[in-house]
Amino acid sequence: MVGDYVANRNGYPMQIVEVDEDNAYACEGNEERPWIFGDDEGYEPEPIPLTPEILEKNGWQSFVPTAYTCCQNCLSIRNEGDIHIEWNWEDGTLSVWVVYSEDEEGTNPNLKASVKYVHELQDALRLLRFNELADNFKI
Repeated sequence: MVGDYVANRNGYPMQIVEVDEDNAYACEGNEERPWIFGDDEGYEPEPIPLTPEILEKNGWQSFVPTAYTCCQNCLSIRNEGDIHIEWNWEDGTLSVWVVYSEDEEGTNPNLKASVKYVHELQDALRLLRFNELADNFKI
């Protein structure tokens, strides 16, 4: 998707700036001339693995265990509207609670998905209507 981060064949992070029927175009940093991925060039963009360090750059924090998590291997971000998002780096799962309350006994998230790459998290954030967070992601 436009705005997603990927890596080129040399491993440099790039942001998708345009997509057409055959190709995706991405720029590295402030570069104006895009890198072309797809049919015309013969290779695809590489995914960037999601790491705790990348999430910390984006304001995610280690989560103190509550009824919702007993795992020290999680980073979370809590947003407006009582939505709580948590990523477990041990198994690469993203958990989302639409109504978050530490007082409730329920521990099951409303959504749980495998998210191992930056672009997958960006897409999940957009589905949750956190477009600004997804579009301004830092690598």
